Amino acid sequence: MLIIEARHERTRKFAEQRRSALHVGPAHHARIATWTYGFFEIARSCPVDAAPGLRSGCWASMTKGRWPDVGEIDIMEHVGFDPGVVHGTIHTKAYNHVIHTARGSQVSVPDACTAFHRYQLSWTPDRLIIGADDHPYFQFDREMKGGHDVWPFDAPNTCCSTSPSAAHGADSRASTTRPFPRG
Repeated sequence: MLIIEARHERTRKFAEQRRSALHVGPAHHARIATWTYGFFEIARSCPVDAAPGLRSGCWASMTKGRWPDVGEIDIMEHVGFDPGVVHGTIHTKAYNHVIHTARGSQVSVPDACTAFHRYQLSWTPDRLIIGADDHPYFQFDREMKGGHDVWPFDAPNTCCSTSPSAAHGADSRASTTRPFPRG
């Protein structure tokens, strides 16, 4: 079941209170909407049966163009081999895991697989802040040098949500003896 509710509201105590919040329930893979800048909040849990190496998450990226040139904002990503840890990461042409320059952080959410949590993104023309349950844990500021290769986040992005999937790069720790979860 996917529940989408977008509304203009005042947000809780998250540091960069902005415009509106986006609330999303569980989904197999849903393209939710397209925005440039704002405050986004996704309420979800990560499936308990996520096999090691599978990923589930919520992110924003442009729908046209090549990755990582168009940029990607991982609002939350959970990897099955690391239960209870949620990652927030940005990917650009200059900063991405392929060239070992990725920018991001992680936060411990011990019950991420058994309870719903709120994952947040505050996106302004000069800063991205990613948080969980009103606690920011990653900030990426626009750099004066580097142009679009460093900051491609001035164009509309589509927010997406997925349940566990190997489609975006299961790693070598993916289980070969445990069946993959069915959607």
